[in-house]
Formats: sequence, C-alpha cells, structure tokens
Amino acid sequence: ESEVIAKKNVLEGINFVINVQNETFLRYQIDDLNYLEGYYKTGATLNIESQKNVTLWLSNAGAVSLNFKSFDKTITPGDQGKIEVKNIKWVQNSHGEYELQIVNLN
Repeated sequence: ESEVIAKKNVLEGINFVINVQNETFLRYQIDDLNYLEGYYKTGATLNIESQKNVTLWLSNAGAVSLNFKSFDKTITPGDQGKIEVKNIKWVQNSHGEYELQIVNLN
C-alpha cells in the first residue's frame, strides 16, 4: 500500500523534517548509507535529506509526523502504538510523471 505525497515532472531530492510528538525509538536510512537510530524525546526534530530514498523503522508510528515543507504536506506515518517500516522514494507513473510515494514495507 502506498500514498502519494507529491507529483513532479523532474526528479529532485527528498527533503523532510521528522517532528517527534511523543518519546519514541526510531531508525532511519538515507540512500545506501548506514542507518542511524536513537531514542528521541518529545519536541525533537530530524532534518532528512536524500537523493534516492529513505527507509524509516518506527517503534510508534503515531508518535511522529513527517513534514514535506516544499510540498506543503505533513503526514503521520501510522497509528499510535503501531510498529511500521516505511520507504519514501520517487516512482515514475504511467504518464511519465514522478510520484513521491511512501510505501509500507512491513
């Protein structure tokens, strides 16, 4: 199951901010780099910048929001208390446009 965050005619970097609303453990991997993980307190923010894709492992998907400022869109990647694994990447659709999608991996 995937959700389209935005559509573009040309590829661009993937940039968003993770806002932590409740204390949570999360791990993230940008492109092919090593993953980073930690326990984040309420109010913490993480600036994510990627060329290709971002994978998020969330111990409490409802504890964070993802703010895609350049698209004026904020999403919650799941429900409170739910463990989720998400991948965010550009996918070319049948019309030749690129869709920035967030996809469930679990």
